[in-house]
Amino acid sequence: MICPKCGKESVEDALYCEWCGTHLKNKEICPKCGRGSVEGALYCEWCGTSLEPKTSHKIYLIYNNKKKYKSSILITLAFVLGGFFILSNSNEELAEYHIKGPGRFLTGNPLGLRLVGWILLIVSMLILILYLYGYKKQTTKPIIKLDAEGIESYFRSNGFIGKICWNEITNLYLTYVQGARYLIIDFKTKKEVYEASRKYGLFDNHSIKKRDLKSTCLSLGMVDMSDEEIMDVISTFQQEYKKKT
Repeated sequence: MICPKCGKESVEDALYCEWCGTHLKNKEICPKCGRGSVEGALYCEWCGTSLEPKTSHKIYLIYNNKKKYKSSILITLAFVLGGFFILSNSNEELAEYHIKGPGRFLTGNPLGLRLVGWILLIVSMLILILYLYGYKKQTTKPIIKLDAEGIESYFRSNGFIGKICWNEITNLYLTYVQGARYLIIDFKTKKEVYEASRKYGLFDNHSIKKRDLKSTCLSLGMVDMSDEEIMDVISTFQQEYKKKT
């Protein structure tokens, strides 16, 4: 029994999810949006997708963690307030600041400190707006869906929209860039139906579309799963695909 909320599997005929407590009885899981509908429904009540009558088709949904997302919002807000604090000082007060470390050249430089304040304020405000705009969508809709067909991403802002079949993937691994975790997927297009619906990152969409060998990355910085758990789940569905074919 697959939970419509967290995407994890409980024992067959379970009434409640053993991982998050969600009620499981009489649920059909939509293969497109991952949400539950009443048992025997022909179409998903949330997105209208046709549902298979009763299937053993397993899916695994990966969500962003709400607490991590909120923490990032609070940290960004702290930077916004920091920018406001710097700009609230007069030039005389800024000239008295003694800076230690790499920024010590700003000591006694009120114009330089004011410029830093504006940069800090503008950049952190933009990031805060993006976080607040995407909070509901990014924490209530899965960012990745895994099944026996392949791996699917739902957010272009996360790096990629669309589905990649398991037999297209040539390499798949987790990596860290400046402390942020990413799932790197190297693949070669074999499913033209999938390729036609794929949308890559905004800045490299056109160039990637032209390539035979492609590479995309999915941000997993907000996912509350260890590296081992993520790779174990991926391996499970890769093996399921091999058994199926």
